[in-house]
Amino acid sequence: MIAIIEIDRNNNRTLDVTLDHGQMDTVKSALGHYLNVCQQEIKKGETAPFIAHELTIRRLLPTLKKRAHGLIDIDGDEMHTLQEALASYLKACELRIADGAGMPFTACQSTIKGVIEMLHGAIERGVISYTEWAEMWDEILRNTDQ
Repeated sequence: MIAIIEIDRNNNRTLDVTLDHGQMDTVKSALGHYLNVCQQEIKKGETAPFIAHELTIRRLLPTLKKRAHGLIDIDGDEMHTLQEALASYLKACELRIADGAGMPFTACQSTIKGVIEMLHGAIERGVISYTEWAEMWDEILRNTDQ
């Protein structure tokens, strides 16, 4: 799995993530699971953050369903929703394992944890890279003003 933070001229940040087949299947399953969670919470009268997450998932899933693996671009809102989806899916798998279920839940649990760790690492590197980039850009601007 490869993750790169990109920053465009308008200071918008996206995370480019390359996923293998198993990781992509896990992300799709996590989003599908969390979509159901959001819909159940909305039916109970809960709105925030479930409506926003539902809309984000409905925007993301059609693109992901067309891919078996490869590069996906995730913006900040999508990243937050994906993190929530993975956490919810991990909790559901852990509950099944606690109830005595083994495979495929143990394998899924491992893949989910790997994707979560990769995303957290990429975000941390991206924040550091962004800070360094901003400092460098400020220095360039200061030098051109002189």
